[in-house]
Amino acid sequence: MNISRSSLSIALLVGAAVSFPIVTQTNSASAATLLSENFNSVSTGQNLTSGIPSFNVIGDVDVLGSSPILFDAYPGNGNYIDLNGSRTGGLSSIAAFTFNAGDSVTIAFDYGPSGQNENFTASLGSIFSIPFSSNTLVFSKFSQTFTVSSPTTANLVFASGNSGVNGYIIDNVVLSSVSATSVPEPFTIIGTLIGGTAAVRM
Repeated sequence: MNISRSSLSIALLVGAAVSFPIVTQTNSASAATLLSENFNSVSTGQNLTSGIPSFNVIGDVDVLGSSPILFDAYPGNGNYIDLNGSRTGGLSSIAAFTFNAGDSVTIAFDYGPSGQNENFTASLGSIFSIPFSSNTLVFSKFSQTFTVSSPTTANLVFASGNSGVNGYIIDNVVLSSVSATSVPEPFTIIGTLIGGTAAVRM
């Protein structure tokens, strides 16, 4: 609400009583980034059971990409995770995230198979659980927003659903949220004024 200084004085007729309401102005909340990881800071390697930024490892995984000696399924995308190392694997966020009812949660990541007959599930507790399966070697982008139905605390999980040494590729993971409640920034005009000139206080 824009009010110039010149309008902050209100001339009143002598003897007139004027009541002013309390007005509250609330700014829109912006999205908060809870997790952002492109895996470029970790060295390529096979059958890793730890050392993945932002995530704990389920089973074991491969870090593929820029290494000249390891298979690069999707050149030009830096480093990324193969959810299967020597066996069925996955990632679970180190942090557990707490949400309230009505919060909006957005998950975005890149994904693609590294072979045939592969599948995985991306999940965040009761908020979402999304299965993926494809035999087409295409690196795709996924992004979707969900509304939290009840208070919950959960980890972000990418879990492979197939056996063998080839798993789905995961990269550029971003989890963000917008709170259902925002902090009001009050703009207030208060009081009953009689006569004279009244100054409006913010």
